[in-house]
Amino acid sequence: MVFEKIPKQNGYTLQNQEQTLQKFGVDEIKDYLEDVYYTPDQFLVLTSPEAQNKVRYVQTSYNNEEDEIVVELGVDEEDGIHLVYKMCSMEECIDIFTEFFENRFQPQWNEYQPTPF
Repeated sequence: MVFEKIPKQNGYTLQNQEQTLQKFGVDEIKDYLEDVYYTPDQFLVLTSPEAQNKVRYVQTSYNNEEDEIVVELGVDEEDGIHLVYKMCSMEECIDIFTEFFENRFQPQWNEYQPTPF
């Protein structure tokens, strides 16, 4: 499945089921990520102003069956946004979100696979 491209925006956005933030820092990201782990059916999406290293956004949710965090990357390709994912620990998830927010994220593409729909 290919998703529609996201236009460039001013600044980052952080979104969950309840709200969208445009003014936040690493501490808020970490707090929201903890909510994902402890609150059922919670998700979190961090969108950058424009794609960095082909990644337009990172999103996460908790997989109860596997007792792991699912991290998905929205990869900006010519035909739209493609989702890839991997399972990881909370610590690795925090690192991914923090590095993405600080524009330091270098995805290891071999660790990700296409998200099944």
